Parts: sequence; C-alpha cells; structure tokens
Amino acid sequence: MVNYFGDGIDAGRYARVRPYVHPTALAKFQSLVRIDIPIALALDVGCGTGQSTVVLTEIAKRVMGIDPSVDMLCHATPHSNVAYQQASAENIPFRDGQFDLITVAQAFHWFDQGAFLTEAHRLLKVQGWLVVYTSWFTGVMDGEPAFSDWWKGEYLRRFPTPPRNRTPITDDLALKYGFTFHGEHEFFDAVDMTLERFTDFQLSTSNVIAAVDGRQGSYEDAGQWISDSLECFFTAEGERVFLFSGKIWILEKTVCAC
Repeated sequence: MVNYFGDGIDAGRYARVRPYVHPTALAKFQSLVRIDIPIALALDVGCGTGQSTVVLTEIAKRVMGIDPSVDMLCHATPHSNVAYQQASAENIPFRDGQFDLITVAQAFHWFDQGAFLTEAHRLLKVQGWLVVYTSWFTGVMDGEPAFSDWWKGEYLRRFPTPPRNRTPITDDLALKYGFTFHGEHEFFDAVDMTLERFTDFQLSTSNVIAAVDGRQGSYEDAGQWISDSLECFFTAEGERVFLFSGKIWILEKTVCAC
C-alpha cells in the first residue's frame, strides 16, 4: 500500500493547512469512555506534523509522537510535554506495557494493520486504550449545492481518491489482537476556509499528491485549476464553511493476544 505522506511531501504546507479536527475526536472519545485524567503517558502513531499529538497534552502528562517521515517531523509542532521520534507503526521502539493511551489519526489505512495492532497490544498497559480515528471532507460547502456538483462531477474525476486499506475494525479483528472493541462512532466538523486555504488544503491531500506523483500535471497546475474553478463561490477575502465527517474506533487492552 502506497503511503503518500512520506518523505518528499511538502510538510510545511501540510502543517499549515490541514483542518484541526483532533479536539473534536478527543472530545468524542472522552464522552464515550470513562478515563481518569491526566494519564501518565500517551503515544500518537503516524503523528505527521504533530496536530494530533499536541492535542493529547490536554489529557496526558507526557506524549510521544512517532512518524516514519523525517520531513513531517521537521515541521512537527513543538510542545514542552511532547517528544517526537522517527519510527514506523509496525516497529515501535518502546518497551512493553509503557502507555496508557495510543492514538492513530488519519493514518491507520496506510499501515500494515496486523503488525501495528500487535505492536499496540504489546505497548499498552492492561486496560489501556487504543483510539483510531479518521476524518474526511464530505464534498459539501454549507449552503452551496452547486459546489457538491462540481466536487463529484469535476474534482473527483480529475483527482480520484487513491487506494488504501479500508478494512473495518470489528469485534473479531479486535479480539484477534487482544482487545475489547468499544464500537465505531461518528463525529462532525465545520471548517471555515478562504479560497486560498481550501486550494492549499486540496494540494495536501492524497488525491492531488497521487496525481502529481503519477505525472498527471504539477501542484501549480492543480492549484490554479482548483482556484479558477471555485472563484465564483467566494467573495474577496471571504470564507466559506466546509463540512467534514469522521469515524472513531475505540479498543481496550483487556485480554491477551492469541
């Protein structure tokens, strides 16, 4: 499975424009699970530029963030209670039973999932939590149905979503790796963006990255086409509201892996 967010990505753009959905996901987790805070130590796997890592300082005294991309880690958000380290999800260089919480944001579909779940089970304390979540743009601009027609009819035709591992987390999968499954839950976000920011955001997605990697134009060409196509939806310096949807899966280490 190709991971489009490794070294060579414009990590500065990624850090600058990705929608900040992580507080919503964290709040959803806290609303569903009783957890005494602050916890001692959390681990964020596939942390990218650290948005999803820093938010964990709201509930954890210390947080580790790991990512295989040096470029991403060079742009990671600094925080006094956060340490970053280069490592893959399938080979995590920490001792057994060290963490109270492990999170994965927007990255599980790029992993070797069996190898990662084995590592997560090893690293968590008994009754520790594994929280996996993802969020995606729904293709909806609030109050503008014509935008959705453009998104489906033009954007996704030009920049289709590349393949990823869409295997769902289920009771059976959780049990196989030594977890109790506490369900799949939805969350939602509304994000204000200018035309410039929305264009930059699209240039940071796997849709556009895959097209450019496949020599189907440049980032400059993609950005100009998106901006020209959507200019009619924006006033000068104006923002529009874009709707995002997400899913969160919650697992607890309660039994030994077989």
